Amino acid sequence: MNKTVAFLWSLMPADAWQILLIIGVICIFVSPHMPWWPSELLTENAFSNSSIAQSRLTVLKTLIILLRWPVVFAGIAGYFVCFWPGKTPVRRTLAAVVLPGLLTVAGTLRLYFFFAGPGPSVIYSRQSDSFFLWLQSNVFRLPFGLLSCALGIAFVLIFATKVLLGASSFPVLLASENATGTADDAVSWERTRRLIFFLIGPLFLVFTLINLVVIGLPYLALPRISLSALTNTSSVLSASASVALAISILGSKTTDTFRRLFRVPDLGSLMIAFLLPVTATFAAPAAHYVFDRVQWAAHSFGKYSPPQPSQYFDLSNVWHLWVFLLIFVAAAEEIVFRGLLLPRLVERYGLHQGIFLVGMIWTAIHFGSDRYSGDSPTAVLVGLASRILLCMTLNCILSWMTLRQGSVVSALVTHWVWNQFNVVSRTGESFPGEQWVSYCLLGIIAYVLLRFWPISQIKEQEVPETAANAGPSEA
Repeated sequence: MNKTVAFLWSLMPADAWQILLIIGVICIFVSPHMPWWPSELLTENAFSNSSIAQSRLTVLKTLIILLRWPVVFAGIAGYFVCFWPGKTPVRRTLAAVVLPGLLTVAGTLRLYFFFAGPGPSVIYSRQSDSFFLWLQSNVFRLPFGLLSCALGIAFVLIFATKVLLGASSFPVLLASENATGTADDAVSWERTRRLIFFLIGPLFLVFTLINLVVIGLPYLALPRISLSALTNTSSVLSASASVALAISILGSKTTDTFRRLFRVPDLGSLMIAFLLPVTATFAAPAAHYVFDRVQWAAHSFGKYSPPQPSQYFDLSNVWHLWVFLLIFVAAAEEIVFRGLLLPRLVERYGLHQGIFLVGMIWTAIHFGSDRYSGDSPTAVLVGLASRILLCMTLNCILSWMTLRQGSVVSALVTHWVWNQFNVVSRTGESFPGEQWVSYCLLGIIAYVLLRFWPISQIKEQEVPETAANAGPSEA
């Protein structure tokens, strides 16, 4: 228990108040991907088929989309302040994070009031007093994205106040961070920090731009063009861009590590890399199928046809070309996260802390691509928890393979096979919570691997050597 507490404490910021800043920035950053449409505030008349009602809804949708962009900037700026607060951190935080967020929240609330609030009458007039009365009575009916943004702004403001009072400080540092080293180490770490910031912040903007150029514009110009072909092309280009940008940030010497990263392991390791994700994916539906088959044999034999495997897992989509192209996405993520970033974090923070931090960063980049716009607040929270659990458990397995073998090939196989089989379409026969069972199986596999085949059995010089070889050249 003491070791567990010490490990968790080592992952906390050196200043406990900085946890509030991190949570606030994450709430702001993920809020644009949550629901902002005020469906509970709009009356039934707003959804009528009249041309006036439809035009009002179109205007409302357009304005809501435009008002969310300052929040996107605020979330990225919040990550930036965590790494580089500058000489006036509070002023930078207020100007780049709080102010854009407040403008969006205030503007969106006024927009809701204008379109969904009570019309002018003897009792209500569209004045400030009626706005606050309307807001007070509808605060719990506001969209979850807006509430998340407002909560994040509140957390950031509390932290900024603590900094002004001298109770906290910038920048965000972990309690276990080892800041000692040579000038070369300082240059290497600064480039690593730039890469981390780019991954968790602006990278999704690069992907958005690629999707716009490769998918959006061609599809608008040629509606009959194959959308799947455009999507495949965009995925390959996005994967290639992430690797190229990571190499450019870390320095040209990172290209020397590619030969080491793609060393082919033995056949047994490759078989394990294939079987682990297959087991985690199909164990639950297979058990469900066997249970239903036994129940049919015991109670319904001869009355109706037995359950069919296709009702529980369908492999028809596995052989489609677009599914095989997922290997480019898996390869890019393994190169960037387990090949380039993992050795640096392990060298600076230690083995388990480094693995944990890579998992958190890997989770954070998916926040920019996940979409919850049509989900309820409960579904949003469940989706976020599901994303965190999946990325953290799968990262432990992929990191274990990479560090033990000094290669990303096995991790690439596992990652690709997981993606391959988790785009499989399943019917409604799957039992509730089946996805969580698969994630828990991943967690059990990760625990068994780290517990009974620990990475500490590797020669101690291998991790620093990998990090050294992967280190960037001086600017």
